[in-house]
Amino acid sequence: MDLFPPDFPQKPKRETDETTKMPPTRSRPQNQRGPSNGADEQKPYAPLTVNHARLERLRLKKRRRRIRMAVVVSVALACVLVYFTGLYGTSIALLGDLTDSVVIALTPGGGFPLEMNMEELTDVQPLAGGFAALDGRELTMWSASGKELRRVQHGYSEPCITTGNTRVCIYDRGSNALRVEGRRSTLSDKTNTLKGNAILAEMSPNGTLAVFTDKGLEVYDPMFNLIWYWNRTDALPLAMAFDSGNRKFAAALVESRGGALSSTVYLFETGKSEAIAEIQADDAMPVAMKYLSSGSLLCVFDTRAVIYDTATGQQTASYEYGTRVLQSVSTGSGLNTVLLFSDVDTSRHAEVIVLDETLSEAGRAELNTRSLRVASDRTGTYVMTDDSVVTFALDGTLCGETLLDETPQRIVCAGKLYLFAGDTAFEFTPPGKPAEGASPAVTDLREDSSEEQAQSGDASSSTADASASAAAQ
Repeated sequence: MDLFPPDFPQKPKRETDETTKMPPTRSRPQNQRGPSNGADEQKPYAPLTVNHARLERLRLKKRRRRIRMAVVVSVALACVLVYFTGLYGTSIALLGDLTDSVVIALTPGGGFPLEMNMEELTDVQPLAGGFAALDGRELTMWSASGKELRRVQHGYSEPCITTGNTRVCIYDRGSNALRVEGRRSTLSDKTNTLKGNAILAEMSPNGTLAVFTDKGLEVYDPMFNLIWYWNRTDALPLAMAFDSGNRKFAAALVESRGGALSSTVYLFETGKSEAIAEIQADDAMPVAMKYLSSGSLLCVFDTRAVIYDTATGQQTASYEYGTRVLQSVSTGSGLNTVLLFSDVDTSRHAEVIVLDETLSEAGRAELNTRSLRVASDRTGTYVMTDDSVVTFALDGTLCGETLLDETPQRIVCAGKLYLFAGDTAFEFTPPGKPAEGASPAVTDLREDSSEEQAQSGDASSSTADASASAAAQ
C-alpha cells in the first residue's frame, strides 16, 4: 500500500534495520477544500503573511476578552470583599469610580493641544489624571488623553467647583444649589436639601465633602450622608482643607471681634462635636491652607505664612512678608510653598520665593515683567505673565520661557501638567535646568511661529519678551 498521494514524490526507502523499527507514517488526507489542481498541490499551505495577520486578529480578540474578564473578576472580588467586611455602604461609590476608570482607559482621546469650545474659564481643577473646567455656562470634564467625558450645563449665576480625585462638586455661591458630578453621571443633588445657602465647599480625595453655608458647616461622607454639623452663622469662610486621612479638617473664618474684622482658624475632627483648637490671627486674612501632615497645618495669610501644630494649635514656624504684596500662592510642590509678590495692575517687577517645609527660603527669583499667577509641582515653579509662562527650578534657577498667543490662565498638575490659554488646553512640558554656560530655553507655542523657531529659540523669539530672560538669582 502506498504511503503518499499519487503525484507526491516518494522518499526512497532505506533498507536498514532502522527502517523496520520506525512507526508507520500516517497517510495525508486527500480531501482538500476547493478544486484541486497542480498549483495547489505544489503549495499545500497558506502564505505566512495571511496566517500572521489572522494570528494577530486572534491575539487581539483574546487580549480584549482577558481585559473584560479581568474587569468582571476584579469588580466581583471587590463586591465580595466589601460585603464580608461590612463596608458596602461607603464603598459602592468607589466601585463605580473603578468601573468608570476602566471604561475611560479603554477609550482614549485624541491628545493635546485641544480646543475646549468654552467661554472664558472661571476655574480649572485636577480630576483623576485629567481636569474639570468651568465657565459661566457649563462644566466640562476631560480625561488624561484629551477625551471629553461630560459636558454639563449648570445654569448657576456664581458657579464654583471643588474636586476630589474622580468627583466634582459644583455649587452656586449664595444659593442652596449644589451637585456632585461623576465622570459619567450625576452622583448626588443636594439642591434644596442644604441647611443654608452655600458659601464655600471643599472635597477631600476620597470624596468627603465639607460645605460651609450661612447656617453653619455641613460634612458629608462619600455616600453623601451628613456625618457632622457645626452651627455657625456669624462668620465668613475664606479657606478650608482636609488632611490625607479625611478625618481632620480646618476652616479659616473672618469674624467681627470688638467691632473689627479678624480671622480665626478652627481645627476639627469628624468624631468630635466641637473644634479641637482655635488659632487667632487678628492682623491677617487667610488666603490658602494645606495639611503638610496629620500633625502640621500650613496657613498662608496676606501678611505671612505660618505652620501650626494641629494637636495644640501652637505656631511652629513663620515667614513674614514685610512690605511685599502677595499676588499669588501655590502649594502644589510637595512640602514646598511658592509665593509670588507683585502688583498686578502697575508693577513691571515680580519676585518669586520658594519656602521649604520649615518655611525657610529654598529659592528666590525676580522678573522684570507683569506677573499674574504662579503654579508649581515637585520639580518647578511656573509664573504666568501677559503672554508667556516663565519656568524656574525650585532653587530659583531660570529654566526657560514658553511663548503663547493668548494670556495663560491656569496651569494644573494632575500627574502631568496642563496649560490653559484662551480656549486651548496644552499638555505642558516645561524646560529643564540649562547646562552650565547654556542659555535658558525658549519654546514658542504661537500659531505664526515655525517649528524651527520653537526648537532653537532664535533671537526673534527671544526678543518677544526679553524681560523674562533677564531674571536675577
